[in-house]
Amino acid sequence: MSVNEILMEAMQVAKLQHKHTAEQIAQYNNSKVELLSRVNFSQVLSDSLQQPQMSTENLISQNSRYVSRDSISLDQLTAEALDSSGKYKVLTEILSRRLGLMSIAVAGQER
Repeated sequence: MSVNEILMEAMQVAKLQHKHTAEQIAQYNNSKVELLSRVNFSQVLSDSLQQPQMSTENLISQNSRYVSRDSISLDQLTAEALDSSGKYKVLTEILSRRLGLMSIAVAGQER
């Protein structure tokens, strides 16, 4: 697997982490929801790199557990959403710079 493919996979996992956390925030104040899903996204990323044939959604299901809403604060969920958003932005910047350097290298060889 190339570095660019690893970056793309990490971006996909960060995007899904942000989506998942946003859903948990939306459910947090719903009195009918007693349990919230918690996912180990570090393990999801590791598994997705080792088992690329498995869908990320299946890996999320395998690495999730449900906990009482009382054991999580809304501030914690908000911090997790900001963290996953930041990861995605950093990964996007890294990929953009890599592609920029590749473009420069190709253009330099054509001269």
